[in-house]
Amino acid sequence: MDSSCSWLAPKALHGGKCNKLMATTYLLLYHGLDSEAEPTASSVDASDLNIVVKETAFRDQLKTLLARGTAVITLEEMLAQSQAQECEQVVLTFDDGHKSNWSLAMPALIDVGLTAIFYIVAGEVDKNPEYVTSDQLREMSEQGMEIGSHTMTHQFLSQLSRDEMRYELADSKKRLEEIIQKPVLDLAIPGGHYNKTVIHEARECGYRSVTTCKVGVFQARQNPMEIPRLEIRRNLDLDAFQKTFCESTVRKLQAFELAKSCVRKTVGLDFYTGLRRAAHRIISINR
Repeated sequence: MDSSCSWLAPKALHGGKCNKLMATTYLLLYHGLDSEAEPTASSVDASDLNIVVKETAFRDQLKTLLARGTAVITLEEMLAQSQAQECEQVVLTFDDGHKSNWSLAMPALIDVGLTAIFYIVAGEVDKNPEYVTSDQLREMSEQGMEIGSHTMTHQFLSQLSRDEMRYELADSKKRLEEIIQKPVLDLAIPGGHYNKTVIHEARECGYRSVTTCKVGVFQARQNPMEIPRLEIRRNLDLDAFQKTFCESTVRKLQAFELAKSCVRKTVGLDFYTGLRRAAHRIISINR
């Protein structure tokens, strides 16, 4: 591993002890998975292929986290921490609620004794055959997976009226709570596009946390209503995956995100979204 990673690269754990230099939580963002038996990638638009991770790669990434001595914790555990921890921490997150979350991701997690939080587009449950069903969602919850909301219909919240925003936030929360019979307290922003009004309405609807697509890492006592994440994409090899936990990588990704933000402000969100989808059809963007 290159020297630029040394500040975040823990040695293997011995007796459950962590490298004392660690004090950061990384929230890794996944979407769908696919395998030879379940070729999810064949059913998605070419522009979305980059966010469909191979099941074998996902399992290798889980093993890598364990080998690094990384503490893989739940979102609830992260939010309950009042001070910086001494070990490198990861929270695994999945957006959308694709059926592979149940059929591929959950078994892989259970096999190594880990959990993740799955943010579900509530309006797709039992309606879209590519998404999880109510029964599958209940099973995921019963198996210890956390369930959060990814709104009702996955619209860009910052473009909606307050009433439309309230529907996306409140009704999705209620629908998911009815299914799993547990409180749903955590929200992931569709597309990562939000503003102060979105955060205010999320708080008013009873959410305790909001995860975004903003690039970065989470520190204790940081604002839980604007949690940054790091997206994991399809063709990220294990060496590049390990470098996700490097200060230099995070800073490069933040610089890239700042550049994209400037483009969005210049051309507008709708045009930018179309341009981004067109680019992903032509080239594979792994970061």
